[in-house]
Amino acid sequence: MNVKPDTLIRWRRKGFRPFWRWKSKAMGTPRLPKDLRQLIREMAADNPIWGEERIANELKLKLGIRVSPRTVGKYLHDGPAWRQPEQEILPTLEELWIGFVPFSPLGKGFLTGAITEKTAFDSTDFRNIVPRFTPEARKANQALVDVLGAIAALTKGATAVSSRISGDT
Repeated sequence: MNVKPDTLIRWRRKGFRPFWRWKSKAMGTPRLPKDLRQLIREMAADNPIWGEERIANELKLKLGIRVSPRTVGKYLHDGPAWRQPEQEILPTLEELWIGFVPFSPLGKGFLTGAITEKTAFDSTDFRNIVPRFTPEARKANQALVDVLGAIAALTKGATAVSSRISGDT
């Protein structure tokens, strides 16, 4: 059998083309469509107390779109719309020496010293069902609250009372 060198090279390249195409294939799960990523960000912006799991559940129950909470979290913090508050607010807070707590322990009185192990909540107060507000948890966490209060007093001359968020305890 006589084969020209060009033919042999062409056969070889043609035979390896599927292999290299397979080898070059992107790994992992493909990105969500752009409109779904935008929907996740809009849901988070419209409902700031919703977490990743709640958004994933809403997508599944109401729209029939199965997305894991971890994937929601990946796209929740993706893009300039999410970073805008950080870029605007945090530099101002830093300039004014104001601390930023990203959730509600301070606002609900836990880190301000307003709540102790002996604090009794109204029967309709949601903190009755939150594990970090059980008497045992409050007693265990009081040492941390005391340390944070001492640090605040030493570094900024602040106290738990002066750093409270008014009307939100």
